[in-house]
Amino acid sequence: MSNTSNQSPQYDFSEKQINSLYGALEIGYNDYLFLNLTARNDWSSTLPPDNNSYFYPSVSASFVFSDVLPVPSWLSFGKIRAAWAQVGSDTDPYMLNLTYVLDNTSHLGQPLGYIGQNSVPLFNLKPTTTTETELGVNLEFLNNRLGLDLTWYRRETTDQILSTSISEASGFGARVINAGALRNQGVELLLRGTPLQTSQMFWNLSVNFAKNISKVLALAGDQTVLVLDQSRRQTAWITAEVGKPYGTIWGYRYLRDDQGRIVHDDSGLPMRDPERVVLGRGTPDWTAGFLSELGYRNLNVSLLIDVKWGGQLFSATNAYAYSVGLHKNTLKGRAECDAVADPINGYPSTGCMVGEGVNQQGQPNTVKVLPQAYYGRIASQIAEEFVYDANFIKLRELRIGYRIPDRWLMRTPLRSLTVALVGRNLAYLYNTVPNVDPESSYNNGNAQGLELAGVPQTRSLGLSINARF
Repeated sequence: MSNTSNQSPQYDFSEKQINSLYGALEIGYNDYLFLNLTARNDWSSTLPPDNNSYFYPSVSASFVFSDVLPVPSWLSFGKIRAAWAQVGSDTDPYMLNLTYVLDNTSHLGQPLGYIGQNSVPLFNLKPTTTTETELGVNLEFLNNRLGLDLTWYRRETTDQILSTSISEASGFGARVINAGALRNQGVELLLRGTPLQTSQMFWNLSVNFAKNISKVLALAGDQTVLVLDQSRRQTAWITAEVGKPYGTIWGYRYLRDDQGRIVHDDSGLPMRDPERVVLGRGTPDWTAGFLSELGYRNLNVSLLIDVKWGGQLFSATNAYAYSVGLHKNTLKGRAECDAVADPINGYPSTGCMVGEGVNQQGQPNTVKVLPQAYYGRIASQIAEEFVYDANFIKLRELRIGYRIPDRWLMRTPLRSLTVALVGRNLAYLYNTVPNVDPESSYNNGNAQGLELAGVPQTRSLGLSINARF
């Protein structure tokens, strides 16, 4: 540290305490009927004294019906299960009141201090409560060569602790709230099988599928729309709206006539609709994965593919590319401009390209404009152009492993040794988002569906050695 030219040491401190009581009871009957009960109570220092205690119980039961009921010979195992649980949660320290911190600089020999939060605190904050019901079935067929695990769930979260954006004119960028109620329900499916198995060779396959449907049931008080985050372009927002899925993308779209043609103003630039509308949803319709594992003697090869389908992404990276002429779509119209460009002065100031669409009177647009003005208008005012379906199929991992024969290790302290080449995040087999990674996110908070300068995930190639002694 002493070798750095500018040293700015800082000191930070936070403290949090949780006291808990927990109990569990497990009951089994003849190894085919099971009942589990739990109960827990927490007291958290991050919540106000009147609301710092929250209790959450759970109950689950399962019945291995294949051990009791007559089943066909091709059914090796069968179990049904049901569960109900409630979970409480607190938040980070110092969310109830304003705190004061000292800076590492001074003025006239006195330390400088300031308010430590960028969010308006909530002194009567309540704990978040999540209640979930789950039903499921496990089935094994053909001497466990084929398996099925199916789950349905319904989860409701109330008093969710969120930080929502507010006007910077208040002196803060956000405020802490307890946000109403949110419901998630869906299905999860895992299907696995072994289509090939011999003494020297095997082939295992598994497919998983998940679909979740969310719905905002209520917000704080009479509020119907809550802004969770916004893009730096200030043309797109992530919101929670009562009656709609969580994380909808709101933004501005083109102003169009009744035939869907883009309307241009008197200067020849595209106009935006003054009303903000829902342009998409930041969460996928469904996700899936495919795993194939093939083994022959001591050689093993596995392949993992990820799929995400549905949902949208607003790419501010592409919007900035429009504004500076680096997006390939901004090449449209430049041929006309290049044909009349002056070698010294460049494009004529009177304009040289005409945007497709109509004017405000419904007649074909004929006004010439400069490309930078035309595409700059789109980048600065219209979010619709940069909302994409965030579908992708990705080769997530490829692994090739070899287990050293045991006879080679007889005179060593090793019991087994496996060497493997592993590649992760290798390639997108299909991707509908141009120029940016479809898995990019603006931040790690509630901004699912927003992207800005997202760095692609790192492709890694490595060597793995697993030794047992």
